[in-house]
Amino acid sequence: MSNVLVNKILEVEENIKQGDFDSIDFQDYYEGSLIPKVVKFNTICFGDFTELSNEEKAKAINFQINIVNEEMVNEFRQFFGSDNPVEELDAIADTLFTLSYLHYQLGVVNDLPEEDYDVVNSLLNHAKLELLVMDSDSFFNVYMRHFDAPIIIEASELVIANNNQKFTDNPLEFEKWQSPKGENLVASSREYGGVTYYVLVNENGKVRKKKGFKGVQLKPLVEKQGERFDNLMSGELIDDRDVNETEE
Repeated sequence: MSNVLVNKILEVEENIKQGDFDSIDFQDYYEGSLIPKVVKFNTICFGDFTELSNEEKAKAINFQINIVNEEMVNEFRQFFGSDNPVEELDAIADTLFTLSYLHYQLGVVNDLPEEDYDVVNSLLNHAKLELLVMDSDSFFNVYMRHFDAPIIIEASELVIANNNQKFTDNPLEFEKWQSPKGENLVASSREYGGVTYYVLVNENGKVRKKKGFKGVQLKPLVEKQGERFDNLMSGELIDDRDVNETEE
């Protein structure tokens, strides 16, 4: 079996390891927490990747490669080094969200039987995938160093929570959901992990945001990053090991 995909996975993992620049083990968070949460979101909103045909898997991966490239190359570089650190942090979190799902997809394909693997592998856009791996080196080892790992993890958690507003497992709460102005959305339900989740979809079956959907607020984390920098300079670096602890 060709080891092309597993090599890509290992290269990205190595880039993540080199990004461990704080007391937080970022790789443990990325693999043990971020990927499972992102897989849950994508499965509820877009369907189970593992149930797709080989051709559909390849199409989905190529689509995800384009999304990651859009986030990592275009959107992020637009704000990197700019005077808008909030947008920069948002771009980092969005890139991690999309990259982690691609990472999951490649892992699924790599574990397929050889015949299925070869079909999917032959249909992938390897040129774009190679560029993405190269860009991930800069992303994890240059760009992400503008923020400490605990700040990036907190931002990722906020982005996940924000995206998860698109579904609920509470039918009574769902009854109150309304379509945004100008959209005629209908109710739909999805199963994940033995739980029924409710979503609003358009005429094409695409999950859409409900009325009153609130965007993610990352400005407090940018301010917190500034406080961490000040404490570092004064020799009083805060221990931020519990990244899920909410400050009063």
